[in-house]
Amino acid sequence: MKNDQLPVIIVGAGPAGLYAAARLGSLGTKVVVLERLISPSKRGSKALCVQSDVLDLLDNVGCKSAIVSMGCQWNISRTYVGETEIRATKFPASETGSPAFTNLPQWRVETELREAALATGNVELIWGAELIHITDPDSDISESVTATYDVDGQNHQITGAYLLGCDGVRSTVRKLAGIDWLGRVHQDRFLIVDAKFKADWPKERRFWFNASSNAGRQIVIHPQPGDYWRIDWQLSPDSDPKAEITEERIVPRIQMLAGNVPIDVEWASTYQFHQKYAERLNVGRIFLLGDSAHALPPFGARGMNSGLQDAENIAWKLAYVMSTRADASLLNTFHEERHRAAKENIEITGATIRFMVPPTRLHRFYRNNLLRVSSHYPRLNRLVNSGKMSEPTSYQGLSAFGASTEFAVKTGELMPNFAVQRSFARTLSSRGFSIFVRIQSVTELQRLELSRHLQVIPLEEEIIVGHPALEEAMLRRGVTAIITRPDGYVADQLYDDIISGARLALHRCGVEVSDIATPTAVSTQAA
Repeated sequence: MKNDQLPVIIVGAGPAGLYAAARLGSLGTKVVVLERLISPSKRGSKALCVQSDVLDLLDNVGCKSAIVSMGCQWNISRTYVGETEIRATKFPASETGSPAFTNLPQWRVETELREAALATGNVELIWGAELIHITDPDSDISESVTATYDVDGQNHQITGAYLLGCDGVRSTVRKLAGIDWLGRVHQDRFLIVDAKFKADWPKERRFWFNASSNAGRQIVIHPQPGDYWRIDWQLSPDSDPKAEITEERIVPRIQMLAGNVPIDVEWASTYQFHQKYAERLNVGRIFLLGDSAHALPPFGARGMNSGLQDAENIAWKLAYVMSTRADASLLNTFHEERHRAAKENIEITGATIRFMVPPTRLHRFYRNNLLRVSSHYPRLNRLVNSGKMSEPTSYQGLSAFGASTEFAVKTGELMPNFAVQRSFARTLSSRGFSIFVRIQSVTELQRLELSRHLQVIPLEEEIIVGHPALEEAMLRRGVTAIITRPDGYVADQLYDDIISGARLALHRCGVEVSDIATPTAVSTQAA
C-alpha cells in the first residue's frame, strides 16, 4: 500500500486528538483513532476555557457555533487581595465577533469535535484500545509506523503513514518513542470543583490572593453555562486530598463564598501543578500533541488551547505531505514551531507559579509586600501575577517564514482576521496557502495562475483603508501581497517581485513551484 493510502493513527480521543482527526478528515486524509476508554467521559469541566483565536480555529471543522451557543462567554478577569479588588482586565472579542473566552466543560467540546470528525467519513474511532507497542519508533527511513493495541484482551495491529500521540500527561506514545519528559511537578495541591447553585455572581473570571475564606490562600472562580460554577482552592500543605473532595468539606467551602444556598456538587478532584514538556515533539513518523507534549498549570487557560493549536499545526502539514503537495521536510517545522510554544507557555506559567507559591523566602517577601501595597499604588498592579491568559505563539524568525516585520501585520504571526468575500481572512486561508493581493480597481485585478499552490484573494481599496493593520502594511509600508498558511499564519509579505516572492515563500514550506505564470486579469465574478 502506498504511503498516501495509509491512514494517520491518532492515539487518544481528547481535544487535540479529535481536532486533528476532524481537520485531517475534512482535508481528505484517512484517520484511525485509538482511545483507551471504552466510552466517552461526561464528567468534569477540566480544560474548560476556549480563547477567541482558538474558537475561530474550531470553525475550520465546523464546531465554533455550537460551542459558542452552549458555552458561557466572558471578557473580564478580576484580581483581589483579600476582599479588595486591585485590577480588572477586559479582553477584546476577535474580529469575527468570537467572544474573548468561552467556558464549556471539556467533555462537551470533545463531543462536538468527535461528531465533526466522524461526519467527515474519513475517521474511524476504536474505543477500549490500549496501546502496547510501536514498531521502529525512532526510524528515520521507515515508510510507515505500526501500532499494536489491545481490545478486550485481544491484540490487534494497524499500520499508518504517521502516528500522533495525543494520549495525555502519562502518554504511552511518548514512553514507547523514548522521548524524555522534562520539567517538574510542584508539591502544592489545589482542589477543583464543578457545582450547581444559585449565586448573583458576574460571568467573569475572579482570582483571590490571601482569600479570607481560604485561610489566606488562593481561590479562582470561573463561570460555566447555566447555574454551574468552577471553583479552585489552594489547599494547605497538610490537607488530606481524599477528605477534601467529599461533599462534607466542599459544601461549606462554597457556602462561605455564595451564602447558605443549596449546593449540588457535580465533580471534584485535586491536582498538583505540572510544568513539563517533551524534549522533542517528533521522532521519525511519531508526533506528540497536547498534554502528551506539554503539561501546564491551569491558570491562563494554556493547556487545551495550546493543544488545539498543536493539532492544527500538524494536521494541515500532514495533509499537504500525504497528498504530495509538499515535501516531507515541512513536517520538521512542527517541532520547531510548537516546541517554541510549549517552552514559552512553560516560562509564562512558571512565572505565575513562582508568584502564587513563592519557592524561597525572598520570593515570598517580595510577593507579600507587593500584595500589601498594590491596592494603594495602581501602577504596581501589573506586577501582581494571577495568570497571563492564553494567546497564540509568534513564530517570527523561524525557518518557514520570511523576514520579521515590526508593523501591525507581522510575518510569523496570525493574519488579522478581517472580513473579506463574505467571510474572514483566516477562514478563507484555512483551505490552503493563500495570497492576499492589493488591487487598485476592478480592471487592475490580477490573479496568479497558481491554482494548485495558492488561492488568490484580492483586496480592494475599501477593505485596506477600513482596517488599520492592512492600511499600515499596504498603504504606508509598500506591501503589495501577503501570503498565509492554512493555519492562518503570515508566511511572508511581498513588495515588488510577487512571482519570485511567492515561489520562495512556498519553498520554505516544502512546496516547490514550477508553473508560476504571469498574472492575468480576471473579472469581479471570478474574484
